[in-house]
Amino acid sequence: MGANHIGPHAAERDMPHSYGRELMNHQIRAIMVSHNASIFTELAVRSLLANHNPPLKMALSLVDNASLDDTGALQAFLQQRSIPFLQSGFDTRSKYNSHGEILQKFVGENADCDYYLFLDHDVCFFHENVIHRLMSDLNKAGEDVFGINPGWADWYGNAYTRKHRPEDSIRRLHPFCALVKNTQLFRRVVAQFGFGQFDYEYANSV
Repeated sequence: MGANHIGPHAAERDMPHSYGRELMNHQIRAIMVSHNASIFTELAVRSLLANHNPPLKMALSLVDNASLDDTGALQAFLQQRSIPFLQSGFDTRSKYNSHGEILQKFVGENADCDYYLFLDHDVCFFHENVIHRLMSDLNKAGEDVFGINPGWADWYGNAYTRKHRPEDSIRRLHPFCALVKNTQLFRRVVAQFGFGQFDYEYANSV
């Protein structure tokens, strides 16, 4: 898969602590956040690129959260495909959810797209054109629906349904693999509230 389909210009890879880049408009701005999981991160990116034909019109950024494992092979793979490997600026001593703050900053710096794609580093694509199908379903859903997840399954292959995980399937759009429409309202909500856990009292009680 050609590098020109997925990443920024080579000169932009060295920008420190910034997830925004001066690029032409992309249909999708994608971000994957990683920490101490370079092998799984590479597998996630490879599976994303290999299972989408035609290639996604996407600019992908890999944001590392102060990993201590060997990222050499991962960085070499990303460089071959002109995908930036950026440091988040956070470390493991962050009090709350630095992942959410990374996504908040990414949205704030990247308004030149039609969709945002949020990915965890442990997601793996086995089926073809998942993101293409998510985009189609999202557009068919109407203006009241702002984002979409693919189906979930547990370690044993059992699909999550409303019966099994009502808190996920009804109230939560999980950024493990979430395609979201880029609207002014979405960016405003992200700027004001972010992606983190709002109710810390509830979070600390469970």
